[in-house]
Amino acid sequence: MSMQCEPTSNMVQAAVDQVYEGQPCVDSSLLTHLPNDLSKQIGCWGSTPGLMFDKENLHRTIKLEEDNMVAVMTGGQGAYRAAVTPIRTARTSTGKMYWEVAIDQSKSFALSVGVCRPQLQASGLQPSFGETSDGWLFTCCDAKITNSGNRRPYGTSEWKRGDRVGVLLDMDAEGGSIQFLKNGKSMGGQPIAFQGVISSGSLCGVVEMLHNEDRVRLIATEVPEGFAS
Repeated sequence: MSMQCEPTSNMVQAAVDQVYEGQPCVDSSLLTHLPNDLSKQIGCWGSTPGLMFDKENLHRTIKLEEDNMVAVMTGGQGAYRAAVTPIRTARTSTGKMYWEVAIDQSKSFALSVGVCRPQLQASGLQPSFGETSDGWLFTCCDAKITNSGNRRPYGTSEWKRGDRVGVLLDMDAEGGSIQFLKNGKSMGGQPIAFQGVISSGSLCGVVEMLHNEDRVRLIATEVPEGFAS
């Protein structure tokens, strides 16, 4: 029996290692017929299957590495430069989605993380997406959230290399809500950063960077314990 299962195991591992441009090509019904260790590995995409930066929607000063999971700023200091993920919620989306942006390197932690409408383009000259009505962002260095140019205090400005900014979308909340976490935990204060109108249209993840050599990494993971219900 073990000899017969081994080729199947190898083929499943090959599927796990495959880079997917969108949703992983593994039917969820398959998971119920696999050994626990394999089903756990295939399920490692977390609550946002297919998470990666969109190579077609990033500023020319940003380069992607490691199968489009890492974004690196290569230009000089200037206006915020954005990289957008192709992960999209839809008007009919329900439940919670969660992903993290790990800070591998940052000069001043002038990094903004959040969501935007898919029509926003990262190429060319533009202000921060938070200056528009179609972007909802949290900026690490000054602990502010921004939408339509309106900035409000939120969370903490204490960040270091290796910290992770979590984005928690709750599409079941009235109008949809966004909460930002630090290393999988609440940053205290008012936990909900934005609520309302968010679920009225599709959304993409977005990261904005300011300084040369800033480097961030996407992490696909499950909704943290204590936030899933």
